[in-house]
Amino acid sequence: MTDDHTLLKHEAIDRIHVLSETLSLHLLDHPFVLQRREVLEPLQAALTLLSQAHQAAGNSDAGDMELAHG
Repeated sequence: MTDDHTLLKHEAIDRIHVLSETLSLHLLDHPFVLQRREVLEPLQAALTLLSQAHQAAGNSDAGDMELAHG
């Protein structure tokens, strides 16, 4: 795994985290969103997917090592 690859990986993880936090802090508590299920449910689903992506990116070291030794 190269240093550039590691930097890109951490940058992506940070961006996923920032996006998740922004959705959580600024949208999920908004009165309009709380009153509209058709808005709230997709936002919650998006947060779940972002959480899964964050976890997958963080756990990608094993796959990165396999590629490096491929």
